[in-house]
Amino acid sequence: MSEIEDIDSKDDDGTLEEELRVRRLVLLIELKGIEEKDMTMIKQKSHVQWAEKGDTNSNFFHSTIRWRKVSNDLTCLNVDGAWCDGPILVKSQVKNHFENRFALQLRLRISIDGVQFRSLSMEDNDILCRDITKHEIVDAVRQCSCTKSPGSDGYNFHFIKKQLGGGRA
Repeated sequence: MSEIEDIDSKDDDGTLEEELRVRRLVLLIELKGIEEKDMTMIKQKSHVQWAEKGDTNSNFFHSTIRWRKVSNDLTCLNVDGAWCDGPILVKSQVKNHFENRFALQLRLRISIDGVQFRSLSMEDNDILCRDITKHEIVDAVRQCSCTKSPGSDGYNFHFIKKQLGGGRA
């Protein structure tokens, strides 16, 4: 642990060589392994205590919460090759990263000037936009096969034709 702190202090000065960066990484991996072994030991002890004392074992629960908080803590970031530490600087770097990541990007769009698209006439547009009449609905239902069902309710067109036509299918 003290070796990691020594390497970190050299990194703060800006005089950290690549070899020491690799050493720091190896030490952090070893430290994480030790923490995981320690967590496993605590977990095993809690199982034994639970078996002996019953359900009042809150030590394991609280140590698990503390360990999870420490392991999920974001204390420093490597931004463009430079280490940023301190909660305010880390928060601002994370905020900047996600602002840039999810910012609206204007993409180059293909120009379609001069291309003629087919379009509806005003008469066709009026026909599509007007209200549907009862006569049109009755005609559409009468053109459908009696064995087909328009929805999941189970009523087929035979039933619907009977209701619309006053008994005529």
